Amino acid sequence: MANEIVMYRGEDKTVQISVKYEASENTYELYSLSGATVVMYVRKDIRDELSDAYITKTGTITGLGIVEFYLVPADTNDVDLEDLVPYVTDFVATLASGKSYKVLRTTFVMKKK
Repeated sequence: MANEIVMYRGEDKTVQISVKYEASENTYELYSLSGATVVMYVRKDIRDELSDAYITKTGTITGLGIVEFYLVPADTNDVDLEDLVPYVTDFVATLASGKSYKVLRTTFVMKKK
């Protein structure tokens, strides 16, 4: 998968995503996330609830449509994820209005040091 997130267990990693919308046919522009919260959820199975995620991380909005998630060793040291297995990862934006949208789905792979 092109957007796959790969990291070593117990290390730091910054994951950056951009959130865009279709401004016109085949034209995409960065979406203003002012007042929004964006959360990354790493789950074992696509059927698992977001609340069952093994890793849940709130991002920091760093610019127009840009969100960064800073993973630290404590996020991955003791998490019950097998190495080299792709896990479902969803990024969900909750706008100031309270509406939530899945803005990206990708996979997350853990490697041993």
